[in-house]
Amino acid sequence: MTADYKKSAGKRELLSLFEQQVKDIRQQLGEQLRCLDGRLEAQLSLVSELQEYFRRRAEVELEHSRALDKMARALAGRPRAAGAEAERLSAHGCWEQLVANARRQGRDHAALAEVFGAVLVAQLAHLLEDVQRIHRKCRTIGLQQHDELLKVATSAMCCRSRQ
Repeated sequence: MTADYKKSAGKRELLSLFEQQVKDIRQQLGEQLRCLDGRLEAQLSLVSELQEYFRRRAEVELEHSRALDKMARALAGRPRAAGAEAERLSAHGCWEQLVANARRQGRDHAALAEVFGAVLVAQLAHLLEDVQRIHRKCRTIGLQQHDELLKVATSAMCCRSRQ
């Protein structure tokens, strides 16, 4: 009976060790999924911050554009030198060039505001959706693989305990 007892004790010890290893594997798999979830949270946070940055940047660019347009209108209304001789004056030409430059910069900043406020924010929204969709797929695949691994481990443990 001592031989049977030793054999039985060895099986129990082996089963106990195996159960502990399966438990450790479950914990590791759970930790992997938590890491995946944490990564999603970090990515969502970063993209949201980028969206907010570009929204604010668009507001600043739009304000700057309006200020430049307002300045150009005010400067364009100033009295001009009379006659053809005035156009030859270098100061008058510089003045007209400065006004035209202010208008052009105003249009450029308005275009930047549109790109930052509409285009980039929309693309970042699509990126958020893509990140969430990919996360769901990865999580689903991970859960399936974890279930499969645990089924194999459980069936191996059952087969081992029968022997």
